[in-house]
Amino acid sequence: MRELSGESQDFRPFVALILLLSLIFLFSAVFSLAGTYLAVWIFGIDSIQAFTASFENQLQYPEAMIFLQGFTAFGTFVLPALVYARITASRPVSFFTLDRPISKQLLFLAVAALIAGQGLVTLTAWLNQQITFPEWTGALGRSLNEMNEKVDRGYRIFLDIHSFGRLLVMLLVAGIIPAFGEEFIFRGIAQRLFQRWTRSGHLAVWLAALIFSLIHMQFLNFLPRLVLGAMLGYLFLWSGRLWYSIAAHFFNNAVLLIYAYIYVMQGGDPAALQSNADFQWLPIVFLSLLSLLLLYFFKKKAQIANADGT
Repeated sequence: MRELSGESQDFRPFVALILLLSLIFLFSAVFSLAGTYLAVWIFGIDSIQAFTASFENQLQYPEAMIFLQGFTAFGTFVLPALVYARITASRPVSFFTLDRPISKQLLFLAVAALIAGQGLVTLTAWLNQQITFPEWTGALGRSLNEMNEKVDRGYRIFLDIHSFGRLLVMLLVAGIIPAFGEEFIFRGIAQRLFQRWTRSGHLAVWLAALIFSLIHMQFLNFLPRLVLGAMLGYLFLWSGRLWYSIAAHFFNNAVLLIYAYIYVMQGGDPAALQSNADFQWLPIVFLSLLSLLLLYFFKKKAQIANADGT
């Protein structure tokens, strides 16, 4: 990837990483606390304890959970990224390459590759589910399984999209905010820091994807999120423009949300959307190969566009 304009070289990668982590922890703590109090007030919950005493209590207030998720995600990803960019560069828009022209053809290839990439995601999810914790892991294995189950139950709340209004809310909470916030943090900042640190674009892509997957705290979905993060990382690596990763991330999530909305409105159970019970090899392999082919075309077109200076 070519050196990106707007990125300050005054900060060493390690110092810059410490700055980024400090901003994330600070804003995450503030927005998590403020979001909890706001959720209790906005949704008329009796008390803070009634909402936060246990995860079971939170599940009784799905609207409040969705609000808290969006509010905290904005504070954890979007704001720290913007503040970091403002500290280390003169203009955040330039820092994140948002002022660079983009190609409609490349935009289409990026979005199509990620949507077809659901084949790779499903395949790696199936592989991930074949991994079991050995007996000697004991409490650690049980703890990871319990954490995964808790996150899964939370996601079922988000997939229970039973009205058009809820769909619009989820497109904001699980579409727009993650697309901008996570791409700012993981591709726009972390991947570039890792590339400066390791001098390897490929290693930087996979390191950023590794953290992207780990931060979602779902062991049973570690591999699919790793692959998804790598695909988004290569879109940025090859093009030098973050818009492609942002758009692909948004449309990938949006397609899943719209599918969930249609499925639930027809009487489907949201829990079934998280199951691989209907795993079919032929369409999965076809979509996986199609996704890789689209990524290959994206790379070639991006190389031509970069060589032409467009």
